[in-house]
Amino acid sequence: MKKMIVILVIMFAGILTTESKARHDYADFHFFYHNLRPHGEWIQIDYDLVVWKPYRVDRYWSPYSVGHWEYTRYGWYWESYEPFGWATYHYGRWYYDDFYGWVWVPGYEWGPSWVEWRYSDNYIGWAPLPPYASFRINVGIHFSISYRSSYHYWNFVPFNRFHHRNVYVHFVPVGNKNRVFNNTKYRTNYYSDRGRIINGGVDRNYVERRSGNRIVEREISPTTDLREFTGSRGNVNSNRIVAYQPDEREVQKFREIPTSDINKGSSKSTLRRDVVTFRNEENKSREISNNNREAVRRDAEVRDVQSRNPQTSRPEVRATERSQRELQETRTVPQRDTNNREVQRNDEQSKRTPSIFKSTQPAKRENSETRSTNNRNNSPSVSTNRSERKETVRSTPAKRQETKSNTQQRTTTKKRND
Repeated sequence: MKKMIVILVIMFAGILTTESKARHDYADFHFFYHNLRPHGEWIQIDYDLVVWKPYRVDRYWSPYSVGHWEYTRYGWYWESYEPFGWATYHYGRWYYDDFYGWVWVPGYEWGPSWVEWRYSDNYIGWAPLPPYASFRINVGIHFSISYRSSYHYWNFVPFNRFHHRNVYVHFVPVGNKNRVFNNTKYRTNYYSDRGRIINGGVDRNYVERRSGNRIVEREISPTTDLREFTGSRGNVNSNRIVAYQPDEREVQKFREIPTSDINKGSSKSTLRRDVVTFRNEENKSREISNNNREAVRRDAEVRDVQSRNPQTSRPEVRATERSQRELQETRTVPQRDTNNREVQRNDEQSKRTPSIFKSTQPAKRENSETRSTNNRNNSPSVSTNRSERKETVRSTPAKRQETKSNTQQRTTTKKRND
């Protein structure tokens, strides 16, 4: 009995391991870059955020329009007829930018489709999940900000046309989208089952009842050969769906090839770069290396400025120097020992010393009253002597005039007497 239990546990662990291995995603930015480059342009929105914009699409084109829906063990799977659909509808997120239009933000987690749903008794609709939405195992879809997709981004069809092979032919006209949007309920039903991401969306049984059609579950056959996937794309007669998922060997071929043909983006983009939730490890490492390069650049600039002007330095250096100066200024000076006889003798000697010898600055004539006042406050004795000398200088001409007049009077008196 114990052996049977051990065997069952090993078998169950092997199944879980197989599921987790099938769930593993090897795709990276280099792989997407080189395989999607023939079908669109890459635009650098931020230093670590690059988006992709498809070529040759119609003015009214939108994601998840050229293809059809299939129900699988992964839930609702979008089978695209477009050559880039294997990547842009099963990885990453779409965003409608007011400046660029529809752009795809790379993600690195495979799913059957990444959409949100709305439905009523008569209509069912879907719209691409924005780059603010991420998948969490215990939560499902989590939004980093409060977000509601505009009705312009939604595709609505009657239930009886939902499973059509060319579903875009039956889209609700643009002028009626707002009315249908306001009469539908919102639903997003993503969850994890043994390592598989499931897009539950609108319940399959409900769709069958409202459409009057039986929906058959189709099998998904993953492949690592892009040519096999391309050959089977859009083959509705087959009972299986070929889903392309690159393996590590396929991805490794492109990692050494540089990604140089990326256009510099405009600041007019409306994408909230700070709340994009699923930047891959490569972008994180690129962000860290960019931050390190920025720190090195700032340090080099600081050293250059310090070499030209030693008084200028970084704010933290200035703060440290300021704190050191304050510390030196606040240091306590030891008290003088007044009981020491030598100290008392020096104090008595300094008292006997005339004040004129205590001033080490020579007396200078000041033209400004302000400077004279300051000097008078600093050295009273010197300023007093200076004022006395000024009075003496002023009185000298008057005394000379008085002496001259007295001499003239004596001379006149002597002549009269003669």
